[in-house]
Amino acid sequence: MPNVSDFYLDHATGRAYFEMDDGSNSVKDLSKLPTVLIGSDTINGDDYGLIPDTGADLTTNLQAALTAARVANKPVLVRAGKYVYTNKISYAGGGLICTNGEAWFDNQDPSWINVVIDFQSTDASTLDGITVQGIKFTCSTRPDSGLSNGALEQNHFIRVTKARNVKIWGNKYKHNNGGAVLFRDVEDSSIIGNDVEDVWKDAFHITDGSRNIIRAHNIVKGGGDDAFAVVGVVVKGIYPIGVQDIGNRVYGVRKARGFAYVGCRDIENIGCFVDGRIPSYIPQQSDVAGGKYNTACGLYILAESGFYGCENVKVRGFVGENLSSGIDSAGVA
Repeated sequence: MPNVSDFYLDHATGRAYFEMDDGSNSVKDLSKLPTVLIGSDTINGDDYGLIPDTGADLTTNLQAALTAARVANKPVLVRAGKYVYTNKISYAGGGLICTNGEAWFDNQDPSWINVVIDFQSTDASTLDGITVQGIKFTCSTRPDSGLSNGALEQNHFIRVTKARNVKIWGNKYKHNNGGAVLFRDVEDSSIIGNDVEDVWKDAFHITDGSRNIIRAHNIVKGGGDDAFAVVGVVVKGIYPIGVQDIGNRVYGVRKARGFAYVGCRDIENIGCFVDGRIPSYIPQQSDVAGGKYNTACGLYILAESGFYGCENVKVRGFVGENLSSGIDSAGVA
């Protein structure tokens, strides 16, 4: 099975083109596009005081804009530049996009905990249509030492709960005590073309009753826990179904695995790659709590809680290299 060597996303048609290293190619229809929206299809961030490069704390402005986005079911369009926020954002909707460069949202919570932008409804209904695109997320107040992978969910940059038609495309996530993106009960959605560096929880985590999710051409360097996880929840009696990992790449995690499928069904891993070495520029390369690190396992398939098993997991063209037998925090093999 050939590996994915290049990837192109046609926003006009919603088709993803995968070029393989043997010269062949394949096409995946991601449907219901375009996602780059302008004018009346968006909410203008300027109208809510989201002005870049001022150095001011814009938490209240960001909350107001993303609340309005949920009500209007439109993403917030922001200009390129740096935005500072210092607390979590609740009951967000619509999304957050930048089309003229890169918008940098830096969380500066002194406790480096409350970083999450939490997309969900206020009444447990299903949100329909969320786009996050062209955004860089960081937490500059997080230290570079003394960390472990025990962060809670409010430490993730993006959490989406009970939604469909979610597009998390072309973003960057760096320097976080938590992870990058968490999906709970999300359907018919995609996570494409994102870059993650130096996080301490699962970079991309899919759980609960999520269905029909594509994760394609994402890169994780220096993750914390699993880089790409799909996990059922035995106490709820539900599990994810229909997740495709296509052409994703991992360059080292400090603890746990490159790809982990635990208690899920109808999973495809196509042309993915794991290099167990953590890049040398990533700070604190082991977990202070001890245990395995340096990507002791590239691909992990197991039952949740010992009996909530996986069904119909297909792996094609997977490559793993420089995987350790499990190195403890003292660096002893």
